[in-house]
Amino acid sequence: MTYYAGIDAGQSATKAVIGDAEGRVIGHGSGPPADEVAQSAASTRLHDALRVALEDASRDAGLQDGVQFRAIVAGISGYEGRVYGHAPALPSANLQLVHDSIVAHVAAFGEGPGVVVIAGTGTVAYGTDASGESVTLGGWGYLFGDEGGAFWIGRRLIERAMRDEDVAAPTRLESAVLKHFDASSLRALARAFYSGEIERRHVAAFAQHAFEMQDQRIEEAAEIIRQAADRVAALGAQTARRLHGNKRVLGEPAPLAFTGGLMRNADFARLVAARARDRLPEAVLVSLTREPEEGALALARRYG
Repeated sequence: MTYYAGIDAGQSATKAVIGDAEGRVIGHGSGPPADEVAQSAASTRLHDALRVALEDASRDAGLQDGVQFRAIVAGISGYEGRVYGHAPALPSANLQLVHDSIVAHVAAFGEGPGVVVIAGTGTVAYGTDASGESVTLGGWGYLFGDEGGAFWIGRRLIERAMRDEDVAAPTRLESAVLKHFDASSLRALARAFYSGEIERRHVAAFAQHAFEMQDQRIEEAAEIIRQAADRVAALGAQTARRLHGNKRVLGEPAPLAFTGGLMRNADFARLVAARARDRLPEAVLVSLTREPEEGALALARRYG
């Protein structure tokens, strides 16, 4: 039997799918975060995440141990042609590592043109036009960019609570922050982050609580969510304009898709869509019918 695998290796989780020669998806799996930011050259973080997700998908597919894959494609967050830790070793003679935005683009548009924006732990956009020209914007990482992503939202919430404590009495936002992180004080929370006890993924996960706080009418959270949606929409519009430049004919449709963990919140997705239409009236918003790991699987079939 011939099998293919596609993997989406992100900063918060890793997802894998397995397909057969008939074009069917036969297994799904998940694994831990795969990013190697601040990891040493001895890190096996990426290798371990890919292996765990693939093994999980293999069990789901009922495959025997030792099965070889015709091709495996892994889309890796922030990948630029270099692995900083141990190179991943997976059961295929044809293993391709690409930037995660590429597999998301294939999931959205197949081989066609368009712009896809990933709004997950971080943010990045990738677009192609009909001639095959491509452009990538964003994706600068948590320290230099990733505006509008989950870590950015979580950090902004914490920053706002800290700033408020410096100038005023404790707020509902501060109480929500301390409760979520089980911290005795904001200063204790800061120390826990700098020491590594609280990781970036924990701050990113706090972003989901921003939506709950918005429902509870905590205005600081609602404001940060609006800002995040605008940053995500702006990234898509900027990418489309950078890609097409003066070649775009006024009014010509611009295929634009948004994906990533934040977009699973329906209210946030609607807000991003509205901001995108404001910034790029010619945008044609495309809803993804496949997950990024399925885009990676499609590439594996193409490469295999």
